[in-house]
Amino acid sequence: MTTLSRSINDIYLEKLLTLQYEASDFITHNLTKGTLREKFLIQVIVGEFPRLKDYLQSGVVEQKRGNHRQLDMIWLKQEGRVGQTSYYDLQDCEYITEIKSKATASEIKKLEESAVCYKAICPIKVGMFCYATEANQKTVLKKFGFLHDRDIEAFSAYDESKDICKNIDFFFSLDINAEDSRPYFVMRDSLGKNSLFLNSPVITHYLNLFRQCE
Repeated sequence: MTTLSRSINDIYLEKLLTLQYEASDFITHNLTKGTLREKFLIQVIVGEFPRLKDYLQSGVVEQKRGNHRQLDMIWLKQEGRVGQTSYYDLQDCEYITEIKSKATASEIKKLEESAVCYKAICPIKVGMFCYATEANQKTVLKKFGFLHDRDIEAFSAYDESKDICKNIDFFFSLDINAEDSRPYFVMRDSLGKNSLFLNSPVITHYLNLFRQCE
């Protein structure tokens, strides 16, 4: 696939996710609506990486002894134990992703707290995919160490001292319904520093997380 066609494909995927979000918005039962969006995102990822069909699941993971959580999307290791009950050992997980329709500050904070617990048990990647956020883009990105410079209307380089989500490895928002809608993606590298991606299509960088399966 050429670079150009890859870009067109990924713009299509961003628009497709946006349309599914809008198409399901009329559903009043939030759990049903959320489940449909979670399943659709998994379908999109599996469509790009068919080998992940049996390894992307939703289910229960033990966060700490006696404390279990239902998680939206779990990427299981190839050698991991799948079982029949959608109950997974944290040691068998590569990535844990929370999927939110409209992420709030408290949900991001809770994910950071959960990530601390997970990583105390084993090395694992933890992040969030959301269609929108309650706060605006500038406020959200400040939590990850990126301040907006009003003079040049751009984000400054990563500032570790401003990063309050040091255990969240990635954060993707389609930024739907924002006044100036612009998808964005934050990814933490092996040294613990964040990179910010704003150039369309941003979903390209999110999908690159799943390349290690190839």
